[in-house]
Parts: sequence; C-alpha cells; structure tokens
Amino acid sequence: MVLPNFNKHYMRFIIFLSLVFFVSCSVNKQGDDTTPMTMTMDLSSIGLSKAYRIIPATFETVTDEVLIIDKVVRDGFYKEKKHKRLVKDGYSTIRTIPNHGTITYNKEILLSYSGYESVKLEEEYKNYSTYHYCKSCDSNSGISYKDVHKAAVKNSTRDGQPYKRMMSSYKLVQDAQVEASYSDGSEIIKVTGTRSQLEKLLKNPKLKGVKHQIKKL
Repeated sequence: MVLPNFNKHYMRFIIFLSLVFFVSCSVNKQGDDTTPMTMTMDLSSIGLSKAYRIIPATFETVTDEVLIIDKVVRDGFYKEKKHKRLVKDGYSTIRTIPNHGTITYNKEILLSYSGYESVKLEEEYKNYSTYHYCKSCDSNSGISYKDVHKAAVKNSTRDGQPYKRMMSSYKLVQDAQVEASYSDGSEIIKVTGTRSQLEKLLKNPKLKGVKHQIKKL
C-alpha cells in the first residue's frame, strides 16, 4: 500500500526537476541580464553610415545678341527703354547638415550622423536698357549720346551703325543631386553589454530595421 504513494510523489518530483532544468536551459540559452553580450550592426542596411556626396546643379550657357542702340548718332539724342532678362533658371540645390544627430549608448556617443536638406533657389533676373534714336528729341526731351555711351557702351561704335551686345544666361540642365558614399569600415560597428541594454539600444528610431546579430562574448 505504501508503494503506490511513493511512486506518485516520486513522479511529481521528477516532473518538477525536469521543469527546473528546462527553464534553466532556456535562460542560459538566451543569456541572462548579467551575461556580457556583443552586438554587430550593419549600418548600411538602414543607410545611417552614408556620407553624402553632393552633385551640384548643372547649367548650359545660352548666349543672345541684344540690340542696345538701334542707330548710333554721336551728336543725337535717344529715348531709353527698360527691360528685364532671365539670367539664371530657378533650381534645387542641396545643403548638408553637419552633426545632424547622435545616438548614445551607456551615456557615451556611440555614433553621430549628418543629414541634408533640399533648398529651392528662385530664378535670377537682371535689368538692362536699350536706346532708340529720337530725331525730334533735344536735351530736354532725350538723352545725349554721350550719356548713353557712359551707361551702355563699352566699346567704340561707328556712326550710323546699330550697337549690339552679347548677353549670356544659364539654362538649367539638372537639379542638384545627392548620392551615398561609404568610408571603409564605417558600415559595421560592434557594441557590448547585457541583452537588455542592447535591446534598448535597438529601440532607437534611427536604428529601426538595422541588420544585427547578438552573441555571447
């Protein structure tokens, strides 16, 4: 009569030991919070190790011949007409933001990263004037050729001949671009700590989705 009870208690004891052994193995397998661990992160998997190389916007030069004086009369008078011309197309450029942010680990800066922003620049215009010979004008109603020459003419002109000037403008071909470049070894970093410390580090929004591997030291 004693034997069945003994077997019953014995079986319970065996089951209890098995559970303890299973839990112990499970904890050891995962590493408790005092076990030193190492974590390797591939920063290139989330683009955080990028150094930005900025390719400036490119333009082509467009040159136009503009009539400045329709008829040169050295002792004559002129009427002025004001104009505005496009000198440079509007375009997008890129500006780097150095030390854009940092990620700290154990109260020390683990890594710092830069950023960039797009900046839109407006079209550029420039004023200029043209002069038309006015046969009926005098010093009260017109501008003398002497003053026209000072304002608009850089070279000598022949009497009776129109005066033209070459003016250049910049036509946009391509906006500025940014491309990634990597420094050797900057993609992979290693850190050590307990599992809970490493898992807390991985919760940083900037490290979301980073490829990593945690191992015991």
